[in-house]
Amino acid sequence: MPDTRRRAALLGGVLLIAVAIIIGWRVRSDVGRASRPAMSASAGVLASASPSSTVAGPSSGAGGVPTALPTADVQALEERLSAVRSGDVAPALALSVRQAYLSSGGSLLPGGSHVAIVPGTEHFVSPALGSVEADVTGPEPGRYILLLVSEGGQWHVYGTRRA
Repeated sequence: MPDTRRRAALLGGVLLIAVAIIIGWRVRSDVGRASRPAMSASAGVLASASPSSTVAGPSSGAGGVPTALPTADVQALEERLSAVRSGDVAPALALSVRQAYLSSGGSLLPGGSHVAIVPGTEHFVSPALGSVEADVTGPEPGRYILLLVSEGGQWHVYGTRRA
């Protein structure tokens, strides 16, 4: 019986991630840009500068769909995603991917990397799903799209891809 429950939980997790990826592709295509494949969290995906970046504007629009990330969430995501230790990065990740990340034993970014969320790049498809661009500086610089989900009143990353 425990094997059946474990398989059901694993299947449920895989389905949740698949739905999140599909929604992420939808978010990406809604902003009129070509889609690119998602990158794995342990492949050194994120990094950039300035943990003091803020995203200005009203926090929600019609139907409760956000129009901007709260400044506290921006600061927390930048700080946590730039961290070296996986235990410090994990709170920035959605529950659906957090355990897999911690089990991977890899780091999200190479040491010396920093993440800065780019103001004005957020796009939301519902009160709980959206995306935002982030610049990464350090050994593997670049711009990435962070796929976001709101959990417990805070925004968390459930996936990334190169912008």
